[in-house]
Amino acid sequence: MLDLNKVSLEGEGGLLSYLARIPDPRKKRGIQHDNLSVLAIAICTILSGMTGFVAIAEWAGRLTQDLLKRLNCLRHPETGVYIPPGEPAIRRVLQAVGADKVDQALSQWLSQKADDGAIAVDGKALSGGKAHLLSAFLQKQKITIGQV
Repeated sequence: MLDLNKVSLEGEGGLLSYLARIPDPRKKRGIQHDNLSVLAIAICTILSGMTGFVAIAEWAGRLTQDLLKRLNCLRHPETGVYIPPGEPAIRRVLQAVGADKVDQALSQWLSQKADDGAIAVDGKALSGGKAHLLSAFLQKQKITIGQV
């Protein structure tokens, strides 16, 4: 389980600084939730062991106001309450953003977490050799930082 109180989110070297490099492919009109906050919430949810658009939205709905603020969520202009993105917004962002761009940003962020700089690489041939999988991971932290 990912402890968001111990994860570097903000500032130089934080998750948000890496995700901010990913352009928002959506049209500007009608956007409520920032690309950055949706991606950060999705990644933190997945690192916490949950997947799926509904699970991400439910996880985001349980976050404290402080964590929603740290994840750059929408703030209601009148009440000042931070609002997590719902399932439709999460679905639209994740389907519009290129998975390889998110994977690259996440890999870069996780790579800088390696205490000893050691990155292990493993490869597999799948489906009788027609498909190949190559993964790079931080063995000590048990985190996959990239795969092709």
